Amino acid sequence: MFKKIPCLVAILFLTACGGGGSSSEPTTNTSHEESSVGKYAENISYATTEIVKRAIASETSPISLRSSRTSGQNDEKIEMQRMGLESIRAVETETEIGDCGGLLTTSTTVTRPDNEEQIFPFSTKVTLDYQDYCTGENGNNIIFNGTFLYDLSYPSDSEYSFIYRYNISYQSNIPFYPSGIISENETCIKEKDKQAVCTSSSLYEDSNGEEYVFSEAEIEGSASSGYSVLGIISDENNNRYDVNVSNFTQCDNGNVQTGIIEIKLDDGKIIHISFPNCSECIITYQGRAEIFPQN
Repeated sequence: MFKKIPCLVAILFLTACGGGGSSSEPTTNTSHEESSVGKYAENISYATTEIVKRAIASETSPISLRSSRTSGQNDEKIEMQRMGLESIRAVETETEIGDCGGLLTTSTTVTRPDNEEQIFPFSTKVTLDYQDYCTGENGNNIIFNGTFLYDLSYPSDSEYSFIYRYNISYQSNIPFYPSGIISENETCIKEKDKQAVCTSSSLYEDSNGEEYVFSEAEIEGSASSGYSVLGIISDENNNRYDVNVSNFTQCDNGNVQTGIIEIKLDDGKIIHISFPNCSECIITYQGRAEIFPQN
C-alpha cells in the first residue's frame, strides 16, 4: 500500500536532474544551452526530480518533525492542544543556545477574551527560528537552519482553522543521519457541523523563478530497495502533470543513483527521466534523448 503524505514546502535553487528516453544514442549537454529536448522539458524535469528528493527526505528523515503533525487528528486532540496553550499569556519569546552553538528563538502569541470565564474566540501562533542551531555531543552534531510555524484559531467551540508549516535544512555528521531538508505545508478548516477539510502541498521555485506545486504525493519503499512515488505537479499556468517514479535511490552526495521518472503532460506526451550514474541523467521527450549533469 502507498502511504499518503503531505508534501514538502521547499523554496530551493535547482540541484537535481530531469529526463527523457529514446531508442537512439542520447546527445550530451554540459552547459544546459540549446538542449535538443527543449528548455521546457528540461526545466520541469529538474524541478520534478528535486521535488521528489525533498518529498522522500521529509518523509524518511530520521529527525523529521512529522511527529508534530496534526493532520487527520480528531477534534479532541486539537482541543487538548488548545488547552495546553491556555497557560500562556499574550506573547512569550524565548531564545535557546544550542549544545554546540547557534540559536533557536521561539515566539508564542495567544489571543483570548479578557473575560476569563469566556474561552472563545481563541487563537495561538507559535514560530521557531533556527539559526545555525547545533545539537549533539562528542563531536556528533546536527546543525539546523530554517523556520517553523504553527497557527491555530478557534472562532467557537465547533469551528477552527489551522496552519502548519516548516522548512528546515540540517547538516549532520552523525553516521546514518544524512543531511537534508525537511518541509511541509498543511492547512485545515473545520466549520460548524462539518468534518475538517485539510489540504497539503509543496511550493518549489527553480533558479529561473518558475514555481511548481507538488500535491497528493504517495511514497512507498526504502532507501535500500528504492522508492516509488506518485503525485501531481502544477505550474504557474495551472497545468497539471501526473508524476510516476520507480526504483528511486540516491548516492551519498544526494544525487540520484537509480530511478525512472515519468511526467505525463496535459497533451498526453511523456517526459522520461533516467539516471545511469550518480553524476548524469538522461531526459527523453518527443523522441529526443539528451544527457545532462545532475548539478
